[in-house]
Amino acid sequence: MVAGSASARPSGTAGGSGKSEVEVAMVAATFGVGQVVFTLLWVFAFFVQIWLMVSIFIDVFRSDDLSGLAKAGWVVLVIAVPVIGILAYLIRRGDRMLVHRTQAARDARAQFDHTLQDLVGARRSKADEIARLAVLRDRRDITAEEFEHLKADVIGQEPGPAGDGAQSAAPAGGRVS
Repeated sequence: MVAGSASARPSGTAGGSGKSEVEVAMVAATFGVGQVVFTLLWVFAFFVQIWLMVSIFIDVFRSDDLSGLAKAGWVVLVIAVPVIGILAYLIRRGDRMLVHRTQAARDARAQFDHTLQDLVGARRSKADEIARLAVLRDRRDITAEEFEHLKADVIGQEPGPAGDGAQSAAPAGGRVS
């Protein structure tokens, strides 16, 4: 190492790569706009290929109509020869991909609705709700006043004084249709 020198790299090199700053500038200058666009196009195509492969793998393993051997064959074909495998799958089974995706979305929605009903509680009729309140009143979990107030909430009318929960729901004319 030479006295007073800050590093051991040869003078005129860029970042220790062995190339001079002039060589690095030349590479950057010769890489034109067309090459940048072409490179971006290839990167985009690569990500589209990966996305299609993942979509096909999801569809293959979601399919009930394929045997295990057929599933393995599609996976090997798509991995071994990606472009041909993807095109072959889309031509041969592309119409079923939408059916499988729609069915999976429908199943997920049904599962969500079922879970939501379990969490919130199944929707009950007014009679079932009043019967449940009566059971709570008979077990003395709620008072008679609370029962009347909750019963009025279920029926959808203003609660009357305690003990007056049997208000008529008939119209003023007395006829119920």
